[in-house]
Amino acid sequence: MELQTLYKELSQEQFNCDAYVESLARKANTANPKSPLDSIASAFKDVSSDLKVLDMHLKKKERLIEEACRKVEGEHWEMVALLLEKNEKASEILSNLTKRFTNISSGVTFLGYGLAKADEPRSRLVEKQELIKYFAEFLSGGQPLSDVISNKTKQFEAAKAIQQLSLIAEELPKNEYGNVRKNIMKTYNDIERILIGEFVSALETGNISRMKEVANVLSPFRGYSDCVSAYIEHSQRGAFVGRDIFFDVKSLSEKNAVTIREIFHNPEHVMARFILNLYTDRLLKYIEDRLSDRSDPERYLATLFEMHTRVTNLSDELSRLELVSDSSYLATLRGKIFQSYLETYPRIEEEYLQTKFRLILDKFYSSKGHEKRQFSGISTISELKREVQAAITAKTNIQFSSSDLSSRGEILLSEEAVVIILQESKQALKRCHVLSYPNKRIEAIASHSELLLEAILSNHLNYALDIGIQSIPLSEFPKGAQPPQITFYDTVHLGTNIVHLLGKHLADVVLPMIRGSAYEEQVMDRKEAIVTSLEGKFQMGLDRSISAIIGWIRSTLQNEQRKADFKPENDDQLAMPTPVIPTTFKRLETAVESRPMSLQVLFVFTWIFIDLCLHSSS
Repeated sequence: MELQTLYKELSQEQFNCDAYVESLARKANTANPKSPLDSIASAFKDVSSDLKVLDMHLKKKERLIEEACRKVEGEHWEMVALLLEKNEKASEILSNLTKRFTNISSGVTFLGYGLAKADEPRSRLVEKQELIKYFAEFLSGGQPLSDVISNKTKQFEAAKAIQQLSLIAEELPKNEYGNVRKNIMKTYNDIERILIGEFVSALETGNISRMKEVANVLSPFRGYSDCVSAYIEHSQRGAFVGRDIFFDVKSLSEKNAVTIREIFHNPEHVMARFILNLYTDRLLKYIEDRLSDRSDPERYLATLFEMHTRVTNLSDELSRLELVSDSSYLATLRGKIFQSYLETYPRIEEEYLQTKFRLILDKFYSSKGHEKRQFSGISTISELKREVQAAITAKTNIQFSSSDLSSRGEILLSEEAVVIILQESKQALKRCHVLSYPNKRIEAIASHSELLLEAILSNHLNYALDIGIQSIPLSEFPKGAQPPQITFYDTVHLGTNIVHLLGKHLADVVLPMIRGSAYEEQVMDRKEAIVTSLEGKFQMGLDRSISAIIGWIRSTLQNEQRKADFKPENDDQLAMPTPVIPTTFKRLETAVESRPMSLQVLFVFTWIFIDLCLHSSS
């Protein structure tokens, strides 16, 4: 086998030794099938000899390549050493150049500073010379700056000169230099008017660079504020065309803040005037128009709260944009806008709540067909009258009707009306927290709580208890009287729910707003005092209701039971009630079954009834 062919075959990437041996054996066996072993041995010897020769050639080639690589490597190391030497020299040269540049730069800077310092007195002298020349011409009665004024390229120079001359003129005696001062100020006003006109022209064309130049020259002039006013007026033309003025104010402020920073050298001062104009002109007029009608207090208070909230939100948004440096500036402007409204707010709110609470209760009484009257409560005279009527009924069998204030026995309590009052209270407290001055806020909330307690507990619940107690029948009943219509238990039930609703409202809404103050304990003490007095009336009404039912049961059993009812025919009838007892119980059940608390009432009086029956039987 040729060495070149063998080398190519062995150099293949997918060469497999086992496959190569198998292929070699196959070829030898095919060549001499009669003596395959000899043929295979001979083939392996030939291949082994070829491999040895190939190995010798490859090793020789390897030595040659290694020698060539060592030679090239040596040449490269020599080149690297040469480059390192050159780099070291270049670095040294660069360091020396840097030092020289630093020294030269320091010298140039010092020289420039010296030249500028030496030129400064000369420049001042030149400026003073120009001023003296202009002043001398003013003394002679001339108009030295008239030509300069008409030349637009020298207007800024004339403005600087006349501004300094005006300062000098202010120090001159009026008697001796009256005409000179007058001429200087006339030229001052002319130049100022021309520059303002230039600024307005640039403003109309949107030339920001020109506006900036003119504004910088005008900054020491007294008419600089007119320049700012002209910009503010122009920037607001056609701006307020949408329905939401607050959005317009925000977008306009945000947009002009960028332009103001580009034009004026004191952008914070100009931006403060810009916002001041928006607040005291645009917003103030809008709010005054919205709050001009006070005929409807409810709508007025709602609008006042809305306007104050929206202005507060607008101020917060403008503060986050950092348009003005003073964080309290916007709050001060808001206070000026609403000052007159906030001073009268507590009185209007109190009068509105008193009226609103009264109307809510009056509407409920009207729906019941009841006309609320002045009622002094449970007096000693009324109690004496009840006792006299009870004694007359017991002796003469004449039954007196209940008080004419509630002859139909209606319940004059409404959870719905109380819920509406509490909702109004919640809205009022929300307004109070926002619209009251911080030093008077807690006092206003406490005053509001007093109105709430007065409306719900004193005017509504207390009145219903007084009417309910007066409507309870007497404890003495004539023969054949109908079962008493007891509605006071429902009054107790509704009254308890109302007290719980009020207590929850105080705990959830009112007390967190006055937590930690002296008014917190004052409000709770006031509420507990009123509830305690009402509990006494609850107890009085319950006692009278029980006495009325017991009195009717006693009267019915005494008048309708016969002695024969207690003589059973046999022993099995000893434990049976008399015939009157089931009938009486049924009549009592019919009297209370239509009431919302009928089951509770019936359960209680069943035991009272049984106790009386057993007592009568014995």
